[in-house]
Amino acid sequence: MLRAAKRVLQRWLSSGRWLRSSYLWLIVSGYLVRIALMPVTGQHDVMFMAWQANFVTQGHLHVYEYLYEQFGEAVMSHPAVWAPYPYGYYVFTSLWVTLIKGLGLVDLAQWQGIWEVTRPARVVFLLKLAYLPFDVLIGYVLYRAGGRIGGTLSWALWSWSPTAVYTPFMMGQNDVYATALTVAGLYAASRSISGQQTPFPKKGLATPWRGGAWVSILLLGIGATFKTFPLLLVPVVALLLTPRWVQQLKLSAAGVAIFALCALPFATSAAFREGVLLNEEGLRLFQESSVLGFPVPLFIAGYFFLAAYVIADSRASLPSDAWSAGLIVFALLFLLVPTPLYWLIWITPLIIFQIGRGKRALLVAWLLLQLGFSVLLLSQHRELGVALPVHLSGEFSVPNFADVTALSHPLLNQFLQAVWPVSRGAVAAGLGVCLWRAFASLRKPKHRTQTTPIACVPLLVIGPAVLLFLGLTTNLVLAGRMVSEANWLSWDTLVLTEERPTITQTIMPEVSPVTGVRLRVQQASPGNAQLRACLLEGDLSDGHQVACASRQASKTSEGGFVYVLFDPPYTLSPDERRYAIEVHLKTSGATVTLPYSTQPSDSRLSASDREFAGSLDVSLLHPFSPLRAARSLIVDNVWRDRVLVGLMVMASIVTTLGIARLWLGQEDIAAFGREGVSGSHPPTRR
Repeated sequence: MLRAAKRVLQRWLSSGRWLRSSYLWLIVSGYLVRIALMPVTGQHDVMFMAWQANFVTQGHLHVYEYLYEQFGEAVMSHPAVWAPYPYGYYVFTSLWVTLIKGLGLVDLAQWQGIWEVTRPARVVFLLKLAYLPFDVLIGYVLYRAGGRIGGTLSWALWSWSPTAVYTPFMMGQNDVYATALTVAGLYAASRSISGQQTPFPKKGLATPWRGGAWVSILLLGIGATFKTFPLLLVPVVALLLTPRWVQQLKLSAAGVAIFALCALPFATSAAFREGVLLNEEGLRLFQESSVLGFPVPLFIAGYFFLAAYVIADSRASLPSDAWSAGLIVFALLFLLVPTPLYWLIWITPLIIFQIGRGKRALLVAWLLLQLGFSVLLLSQHRELGVALPVHLSGEFSVPNFADVTALSHPLLNQFLQAVWPVSRGAVAAGLGVCLWRAFASLRKPKHRTQTTPIACVPLLVIGPAVLLFLGLTTNLVLAGRMVSEANWLSWDTLVLTEERPTITQTIMPEVSPVTGVRLRVQQASPGNAQLRACLLEGDLSDGHQVACASRQASKTSEGGFVYVLFDPPYTLSPDERRYAIEVHLKTSGATVTLPYSTQPSDSRLSASDREFAGSLDVSLLHPFSPLRAARSLIVDNVWRDRVLVGLMVMASIVTTLGIARLWLGQEDIAAFGREGVSGSHPPTRR
């Protein structure tokens, strides 16, 4: 690897033309953005699922049953199924955790709480580092599949797709494993099909590949052991790989058998059955809608229609048919079944493959999906629209874009009420274009048609990702008065009534000025019940009000939070004084249920003239400070960790040289110094 990297570097420096490879640097820059984001972003699951896999490294091989034994019924539904992935994910992740522990890169000996680790930013970075080779694999397969015409554009589109950047490297979800194996399986299927087409020249994509059919099914089956969605492609791809129904059955059975063998040892576990086999998100495939007065599962109907269409077509398959069939399956899934937005990463490489083959309509579909994704993401999660850096820095604990505008920018919020449906319509339109063009491509011509390259400026490639980052930055600006501290406790409940309308809690403010109060409300009846929140200077018994504001208890953001903003903000006294928060129910005959914790803390509560230990899910709000945020997120978590900085630099160098090596190709390296490479066009493969 080092010798190859040295040769690449020598060729670049000796030729003097390496800076002209603008598309190569566009691809590389997308991966450098990933590496920069990896240690400072991460939704809860990025640590939660790896924390579960760590039990496998401790000898608890039946991780589903072990979790159930240790934590009881909570693993089945609180707040969702704890272990929803097939066993392949836990095996791979446990091996990766064992490796990074063995190298001394992390200390996970006392990994009790999910985020209770030393150097959490380093741990998050290393967990995501396992995603990076799979991401590069997807880009390289798309590059190879696009041939000389569109391979470089395909890789550039993948490297800057918001779905590809966000889901694995910001949110931290592991969908990239199954997505990469799906892409590799479809590529193997296309190579297998091309080997059966004698009119094609035996070069490039048309090179025959014996055994490609079994390799394709094997890869899809293995992908399903990480996340089950590749199983949806197994029967359809098998139909395309061979016209013989016996072979089709064998291929389909082989793909399903890989998943079944992985699941069989855990079949008696209720936690496995409920979490993996009968997962609520998976059962949505069978969700029914009324058609001619009968309940019909539309996705299943569409899937059978596709299978019947492939079976009824007597003409030989083309290499691109496997990709088109996969595109149809996923387009039907996202159009007809309620699914999380971040799952769009599954369909993104299949769209990009078609773009690389010269399908201009699919470039429009890619643009619609990525722009719609970037906008809709701003309303999907609680903190900062993506629930990301809050685990490393409380400075980013702010409401998402939709909640911020609803709370403090009513005119902008009215405009957004039209933007959200338009964005959802854009995503649906993009999926509709995918469905239309993929079905059209299955009506195969008798011979291979000539494709022409698509002209695409770099600004169009990076545009959706730029929109996403601009949206997140605007979210921070608009939420400048609403920064709160996150509370990670277990909660009981108490009820405010007309007879007991007030509760007071001591609090220790850390940042001034105080701009308001964030309070979590579990239930309010009636919905127009008014709450007044006041900041008291003094103790529970002798405090006096210094700032107050009121708000309806039903005006909650995601998670049930009520934001009460003081106007003007209150500046805390420079000397050390005691403070408290008072919550008062103003509406007669109303009841409001508040969560509170009895876990040990410095806070005390006062209600109905009695004091007791405990704390509400309440926080004081303060203004957002870019300097304070950068110091806590970047300086404290990254810069002061020299090992992490070194890992990031090493990952950047290896990724850059690796991509350059894959992009140039062995023959192109030899010719690079003699002939040079055109600035924005991919090199010619011989």
